[in-house]
Amino acid sequence: MACLIEKGQQELIDWTKEVLSLVISLRKRIVEEVDGSSSQNQLDDDMDDDAMREALTMLRQPSNDAMSKFEDYCIYSWFY
Repeated sequence: MACLIEKGQQELIDWTKEVLSLVISLRKRIVEEVDGSSSQNQLDDDMDDDAMREALTMLRQPSNDAMSKFEDYCIYSWFY
């Protein structure tokens, strides 16, 4: 990034950040639609350690079903 800034290519950095933000938001929406909102998943105080670890793992990663719905985001058209 420092090299791009030195070469006056801040626009490329900004464009990359925009594309990444868009793709992240699209994938978050898919996960929320398939797995439900992470705010709906609550941890119980009376869970044992194994159940707590499993619940935390599930909160951190999307299900296989959600990941199967992810698609490559084509940035090809942005250049034309």
